[in-house]
Amino acid sequence: MEALFQIIYPVIYFIGPITLIITLYILYKLIRKIDNMLNGKLSRIYASWRNMSKAKKRVCYLFLGALLVGYLCYDMIYLPNKNYKFAIYEVQSMGGNTLEGTTLSYKPFLTEDDIKSYDWNNHTFELKKHIRNYSNEAKKLGYNNRAFVLVVNGEKIYIGGFYKGGPNIYLTLDNKKGSLFYTGAEGYDTRSDERIYKVLKACGKL
Repeated sequence: MEALFQIIYPVIYFIGPITLIITLYILYKLIRKIDNMLNGKLSRIYASWRNMSKAKKRVCYLFLGALLVGYLCYDMIYLPNKNYKFAIYEVQSMGGNTLEGTTLSYKPFLTEDDIKSYDWNNHTFELKKHIRNYSNEAKKLGYNNRAFVLVVNGEKIYIGGFYKGGPNIYLTLDNKKGSLFYTGAEGYDTRSDERIYKVLKACGKL
């Protein structure tokens, strides 16, 4: 087994750079093709940029830098610290397998702002946009035993999974719909917690 690994490892090591080179080459060819379709317009824009004065280039760099800083502040400061009434966070660490001990992602996966309507009887909900708009890894959530915590007004209500066979509550996502299923004993279904109902009612989701 060790000998096999020693043979495979160098191949894996070189796959990354080779893939990157191929991707860059394909991108270059694609840009050239688009430029030809536009009768050299992209080339003229690039030439204009090269001939631009240093002062104008600095202004452009400052503008792009300001946009980048603004986006980072919005994504890493505003969104994580916004006071969400209803939010689903992906779990980063279980912390002793208890709800209170869980360490959550720095920002929620879904919030009340993303939900169009919630069916309280079946615990299904409709999203305002396709699920891929909320997470690039949405389709992979059920494949690596990830967990989530539902939080209401900053209080952790229950823990669930993105897969069946783990926690008693699990979440499935498909296009613009989500479903929360319960597989535990009768009488312990925390999906129907009164605090969740009140928040969803107040947000006009029911």
